[in-house]
Amino acid sequence: MIRVTEARMDVRDEADLFWRWNFADGQASGLQSSWPQDVVVAVNGCSSELSCGPVYVPWGGHAMHTYDCDLTGMPAYHRMLRIDCTLRVTPPVAVHVLHLALGVQPDAELCGISPAPVYGPRLCNLVPHTLTAQAEHDRSRTTKPMRSWLARVAAKAAGGHADRRLLHALTAAADVLLLRAADCYAQARRLVG
Repeated sequence: MIRVTEARMDVRDEADLFWRWNFADGQASGLQSSWPQDVVVAVNGCSSELSCGPVYVPWGGHAMHTYDCDLTGMPAYHRMLRIDCTLRVTPPVAVHVLHLALGVQPDAELCGISPAPVYGPRLCNLVPHTLTAQAEHDRSRTTKPMRSWLARVAAKAAGGHADRRLLHALTAAADVLLLRAADCYAQARRLVG
């Protein structure tokens, strides 16, 4: 039996998904062509024999052009395409969990809940979505909404006065949620090839 603290999602998948949701758009945006752009010329006076509409005139007339492309963003584009193909095959719930863990900034109010150094504070984004958090919230018999209760637990943890059992249970539940989503992504990656 593997202990949750020893299990970890594939480092390559973690790096790919973190890159996709945080840096990919900026690196792939350098794909710009030096091909001349078309110009649309509207013809106002049409006879009844001609079908009217926009006429496309290539910019620059009939001169020969050198067609160069800036290909610096191509490797990033192909990496992004491979990751997106895998994400399309992955179940939507798993994609949502992975996006919360790796693509969204950490929730500042909940950072004190999961101090795990492997994933950093982003596990705190998953804690409100776990069944353990709901069960612990119900067990606490508080009248606060769960988000406010979790913020209070995180504030106690930051001050050093938190219930260690509760923090461990919440972190372990978020870790299991992340590992299940990572397993779904890994299976989809093997399917896509």
